[in-house]
Amino acid sequence: ELYEHLGAICARAGQVPEAEDFYTEAFLRHGRAARHLVNLSQLDLVKGDEEKAVASLQRAIEIDPTEVTARSALGFEYQSQGFHEEAVMQFEVAVRLRPEYPDLQYNLGLLYHSQGRHDEAGQCLRRAIEINPQYFQARTSLAQLLLVQERFEEALAELRALASGGLRSADLHVQIAQAHLAMNQSREAVLELEKAAALNPAYPRTYYILGQAYRELGLRRKARRAWQQYLTASRQWGEEQLVLDRTQP
Repeated sequence: ELYEHLGAICARAGQVPEAEDFYTEAFLRHGRAARHLVNLSQLDLVKGDEEKAVASLQRAIEIDPTEVTARSALGFEYQSQGFHEEAVMQFEVAVRLRPEYPDLQYNLGLLYHSQGRHDEAGQCLRRAIEINPQYFQARTSLAQLLLVQERFEEALAELRALASGGLRSADLHVQIAQAHLAMNQSREAVLELEKAAALNPAYPRTYYILGQAYRELGLRRKARRAWQQYLTASRQWGEEQLVLDRTQP
């Protein structure tokens, strides 16, 4: 595993020949051809050859149908190329092979969600959380799914679990506020949005939702002021993003 780790470091740095040498040494030590093909597929991606990467992963699965790493990597490649059903199939097999892996459950849940298969997505995300109760990304995705399904009380419970677990995020408080608003709990929403503003005063969405909450409470002047803050924050947010884009290499 040491040589595979070194190969991965070189691959991420774009040092393809060095990575190939480390991966070759790893193969000579463990002798697993499917695993070696998975490693080489990552180098294909570094070189921009997605077609060859997919072929390497397909070959890895032919050699060893139980190679979960190959199936998950192939699933990601299929998804990125728009072959959604094929991606789902690979992750479904991977989950059957390794049901105790929370990342597999999580990624399959995201794929189901993207296809509108919400009940199946919820099952996978809940399973990921059962395996790893500290899996914040899975709990966040589950809460967002529940909001889409208009299961607001359940969504609120998941969001509050994130907050009690130590996650500090303006967006988290905004999502909690949205759940309160959906249940006609405008005052509770305002309290959450005040927390969001305290954590990140420059986050535009806070003020947009705050304006909605004030409007529901009949506080039109406060709503107007919040929406003015939203416009100001949005301009600043956009300008900062533009500067970041310009400074990217």
